[in-house]
Amino acid sequence: MQPSALAAEYAFTFEVEIGEAIDAGDVGYGRRRLVAITGGTLQGPGISGTILPGGADSMLIRRDGMVEIDVRSAVRMDDGSNVYVENRGIRVGPNDEAERIRRGETVGPGEIYFRMVLRFETASETYRWLTRAIFIGQVRRRAGGLTIAVYRVP
Repeated sequence: MQPSALAAEYAFTFEVEIGEAIDAGDVGYGRRRLVAITGGTLQGPGISGTILPGGADSMLIRRDGMVEIDVRSAVRMDDGSNVYVENRGIRVGPNDEAERIRRGETVGPGEIYFRMVLRFETASETYRWLTRAIFIGQVRRRAGGLTIAVYRVP
C-alpha cells in the first residue's frame, strides 16, 4: 500500500515581534540564547488575537549549526479568551542569515528550513479545536520578528 501525501489546511498567521537576544553562552552542547516575545498578532479566517508580551524563545544554537527552537507564549483572543502556545522546531540555513536580517532583509522559507510544531492550551470552548489537532508552522524571519504561517493537519 502506497501512503498518501500528507495534507494540511491553512489556519492562521502569527506576526511575532521580538526583543534583543540574551546570550547565555556555551552550555556544553551549544550556545543558549533567550529571545523575548514582545507582542504581535494572530490573524486568520474566523480567528484573531494579540500576542501578549512576556513569552520567550529559549533557543539552542547547536555546534553543528542547527538551531533548536523552544517557545512559550500567550495570545489574548479578540473575545478575551486566553490561549497558551508552545512552539518547538528547528532552523537550518546559511551562516549569513543573522547579518541579512540586521540589514532589514527578510529570510524566507525557500532560503532557510525553519519549521515548527505548535501546541495549544485553553479553557475556552470557542478555541478548544486548537487543542485537538496537530499544527505545523512555516517561518519567515525578518528584522524585529517573524511571520509564522500555521497549518492544521486534518
